[in-house]
Amino acid sequence: MLQILFELFQIISGREGLVRPIGGSVGRRRGPRHHLGWARGEHIVVQHRVPICGKALLVPRSLRGGREGETYTITGPNRCGKSTFLKVLLGLYSAGGHRTLGSVPYEELDMETIRHDLFAVCPQKLFIPNETVEHYLERASIRGTGEHLCELVPSFCRTVESLKGKNCRDLSGGEYRKLRIISALCRQPEVLVFDEPTNDLDEESRREFTEYVSRNPFNQLILVVSHDQDLILACDKKLDLNFDSKDGQC
Repeated sequence: MLQILFELFQIISGREGLVRPIGGSVGRRRGPRHHLGWARGEHIVVQHRVPICGKALLVPRSLRGGREGETYTITGPNRCGKSTFLKVLLGLYSAGGHRTLGSVPYEELDMETIRHDLFAVCPQKLFIPNETVEHYLERASIRGTGEHLCELVPSFCRTVESLKGKNCRDLSGGEYRKLRIISALCRQPEVLVFDEPTNDLDEESRREFTEYVSRNPFNQLILVVSHDQDLILACDKKLDLNFDSKDGQC
C-alpha cells in the first residue's frame, strides 16, 4: 500500500503572499518512488515555517508526513487560511516560484492525475452540475459502495437512493452535500479531503459522518477542515491555524 503524504511540499516564493517558506528542511525519503512522485514506505518529514495569507504556520510537528489510517483536522478562525492550505496541498494554487512534492518539482508532476487517482475531495463551496443524480454518480468514478458502507452511513445511502431521478440542481443543500460525501467515500481513495463537511447536514447525518471519521474503517488518510467540535474530537490529530496561539502547532 502507498503510504502517503502530506509529505508535503517545499515552496519557495509564493504569488500574492499566499505561501512562502521561512527556512526549514525536508526529511529525505527512502525506498522507490511512485511514478507520480509519491513516496512508498517511509513517510516524509517536512520541516517548514510557512506563512499562509501572510501569517506564519509551523508545519513540522503538525502534518508529519501523514500516514494511511490517520485522521487530521485543521481548525482556526474564519479567513485564517484553512481552505487555502488544502488547495496548496492539492496543487490547485499555481504559486509563482519553485514547489516540490518530496524532491520532485510540482511542474514535473501530473497533479490532475494524482488528485483523481489518490484523492477524493469534498469542498466547502459545492459546484452543482446540471445533471441527474444517476449521471453524477456514474461520472464520479465510484468503485462500489457495498453493504458495509451503507451500514456505516445508512442515512446517506437512504438519501441518495431516494434522490435517483432528480436533477442535482433541484436538491437541497443537505441532500447535495450527502451526495458529494457518499460519492467521495464510495471511490475508496487513498486520501479523503473534506472542507466543512458537516455544513447543511442534519443531526443524524452529522453523527454518522463523525463516527465514520473516528472509526476510519478503510484505513484511509483523512484530512478535515471543520469548526464542528464533535468532528474535531473524532480526529487523531489537530492542526490549529489560530495564529494568535503560541506557534500554531498540533
